[in-house]
Amino acid sequence: MMRNRLRKAALKGDGKAGLALAGMLVDEHEEEEAVELLRSCAAAGGEGVALALADILGVSGDEEYEKEAESWYRTAVAEGIPGALNDYGGFLSLFDDRSEDAEQLLLQAARSGDTLAYGNLGRFYLEEERYGEALPWLRKSLAAGHTAILPFLAQAEIETGDGEAAWTHVQQAMENDEENASLICAQYLVTFGDRHPQLSAEEMFRRAVAADGDAHFPFANWLSAEGRAEEAEIEYRRAIEHGEVNAHLNLANLLEDLHRPLEAQAELRAGMAAGDAWAAVNLAHALAESGRRDEVPAVIRQAEELGCSTEEAMELWTMYHSLL
Repeated sequence: MMRNRLRKAALKGDGKAGLALAGMLVDEHEEEEAVELLRSCAAAGGEGVALALADILGVSGDEEYEKEAESWYRTAVAEGIPGALNDYGGFLSLFDDRSEDAEQLLLQAARSGDTLAYGNLGRFYLEEERYGEALPWLRKSLAAGHTAILPFLAQAEIETGDGEAAWTHVQQAMENDEENASLICAQYLVTFGDRHPQLSAEEMFRRAVAADGDAHFPFANWLSAEGRAEEAEIEYRRAIEHGEVNAHLNLANLLEDLHRPLEAQAELRAGMAAGDAWAAVNLAHALAESGRRDEVPAVIRQAEELGCSTEEAMELWTMYHSLL
């Protein structure tokens, strides 16, 4: 009965009813129905629904829905819906070619006092490896009470060599059982383990992978750096199973070091198929070096389609023409 009342109200343009029912639908994994409801509500004059609609569309993984999401984000910003700048900036940060736009939106949101934007802006800079710029925003986020930012703050401090501050925040993350706390502890110990000989980076990595499949990739990288190739291969394959696209390239490099070139090329092809431009770049070089010149142009074109830089593409074409 309640759903029927909410639906009728939403279809007449009651934005609050539309948001309430859409929230229920999303909780039950009925996103498509939630999208249709919010579209109809907006069409009927419903106010305040643009941001919720954009947020649902933005995580769909569908290119057309993502384009529509941006349109609704713009509407939400124009309507002044709280959180719209932050969410729009976070959405654009997912696209490499929109990083400048994402930064400006997140800066605008943070400067307007949106405390969620503090952390998102700090994480944006962290992802961009702009650690000095990340730190003040991550600290501001923590000061605003967002303890989930602790692992990211610790990571920035590790990267800038501030082991004392990093350890303080690693401990707080562990005590609060924050997501990725074990992983950031492992990464801390990789760099500053000599300060804590009683603790084991490997043990922390294993705790991390038990809690989150995304940790297989950094664990594999650590195992590879430690010269434990067989174990690293296993972890890279597990990372791939969990959707880590970059693991194909790292696994290919490991297989090449193990003198398994055909398997390495197969992983590069898999990485390219998964959308990794660097896998395509490396595959072009591998094919050229193995005498398979005729296959190189198609791979270079694929690298270009996947977003390979103009400079890198020119170097690949120069390399190819040198083979003729």
